[in-house]
Amino acid sequence: MKQLWMINPLDEWSIIGMNHYHMAGEKRLFVAMTKGEKCIVEE
Repeated sequence: MKQLWMINPLDEWSIIGMNHYHMAGEKRLFVAMTKGEKCIVEE
């Protein structure tokens, strides 16, 4: 199974930041991606 960022349409974007961490006992994931002048961030 491919990760979500490896399938269309995100497969055309570049990952510029990815980190996992724990907050209040929960595991969290931070991802930032760019394509041209556009940037998306999800946490």
